[in-house]
Amino acid sequence: MSKRQILMAGLLITGASSLFAGSTITPAVWADSGTHHHDAQDHSAPPKPKHDHEVGHHHHGTLEVPAGMPVPEVEISVTPDPLMGWNLEVVTDNFELIPSQANLPSQVTEGHAHLYINGEKITRLYGNWYYLGTLPPGEHTVKVTLNANNHEDILNAGEVIGDSILVTVPSP
Repeated sequence: MSKRQILMAGLLITGASSLFAGSTITPAVWADSGTHHHDAQDHSAPPKPKHDHEVGHHHHGTLEVPAGMPVPEVEISVTPDPLMGWNLEVVTDNFELIPSQANLPSQVTEGHAHLYINGEKITRLYGNWYYLGTLPPGEHTVKVTLNANNHEDILNAGEVIGDSILVTVPSP
């Protein structure tokens, strides 16, 4: 199965725009970068740890993947839950989600993930599945970033390693 294919209830969802159970699930393009896997933020100034009161989380800095090391990757999918709400699946490559290492010395190959919905940090993720619950009608950007043990955003070539999907929930 390719990275953007999901087989569920006999329907195949693939590509940049799909229709499933009356809802549209599409990969979001970050900062018009044309890429799906990395957050293309402006990193021209050195990153500074900051406390972000608007989204209620503390930013712990960044950790760049050293040259020559395999680059961690993350891909997410969001599918309707059979009963109600939405399920998030997180698939990583060259990176392990290891809850027992939280707050210990950081490595770029292990840690946890951060879940954001519409730019607001929701929680840390220590496993591959998370129940999002119900979402109100409208468009919602679901984003997951990879974070080292000591909570730094992991970067490759100055970009946060993450993935994002736009989920459109229809009005009842």
